[in-house]
Amino acid sequence: DGREEATGRGIIYVTLPFYKHGSKVAIQGFGKVGSHTALNAKIAGRGVINLMAIGEVERINGGYKGINFYKEDGGFTPKEIEAMMENGKNRLPRFGIGRDPRLKKINVSLEGEDPNYKPILEWDVDILIPAAGPKVITKENAHKILARTIIEGANGPITPEAYTLLFNRKNPPDIVPDIVANAGGITVSYFEMRQAYNPRGKWDLERTQQELKIKMDASFKNVRDLAEKKQTNIVDAAYINVLQKMSGKATGNVVQGS
Repeated sequence: DGREEATGRGIIYVTLPFYKHGSKVAIQGFGKVGSHTALNAKIAGRGVINLMAIGEVERINGGYKGINFYKEDGGFTPKEIEAMMENGKNRLPRFGIGRDPRLKKINVSLEGEDPNYKPILEWDVDILIPAAGPKVITKENAHKILARTIIEGANGPITPEAYTLLFNRKNPPDIVPDIVANAGGITVSYFEMRQAYNPRGKWDLERTQQELKIKMDASFKNVRDLAEKKQTNIVDAAYINVLQKMSGKATGNVVQGS
């Protein structure tokens, strides 16, 4: 139990340390990862995380247009997210917004129709979670990224050139890389593998969620502590941590804090 939601739930666990009361949070992408991240924003986020906007693309006349869903009060509810997910599975345009009464409080901004439309990546938010796909923040748009914190929900959403531009700013954003942020899925797969060898020890959903939180919290703390120790950013610290673990296993030494 819990595998389908695990990546999104894990993303919220590593988002919590950066969240302050009133922080503005936006997610790019409403697929498997983005939707479960959105759903768990309130649930796994202990009810405190207010998700203000979700960005997606919609196929229109043979092409794709950017589309943003947002709430003026900045707080999608779990029931609204569940309704959007349900409508998405039924392939309703715009996840049913505009026709589903459960979603009447959600606004839509479509590229080419709304003169104020801006890609979700460029919104002025405190926390941005790119969860749609790789290479969405590049050297071409890095200068437009205003988020103070970026949590990499997708694999490789930031290119190496964009990392350089972002980290060379006077006030660079905090970035949690994919190998830390979206590790929830593979972690729960590991839990399932362990249980397969011990049928009597099968976990229920609550136990899986608790164990996932323990693992995600510990992993992020190790990397953040290492970043402070090495006086570097969280991305570099995450890879230093991986190399230390690999080196320790290759030599038979135990790496402290791994």
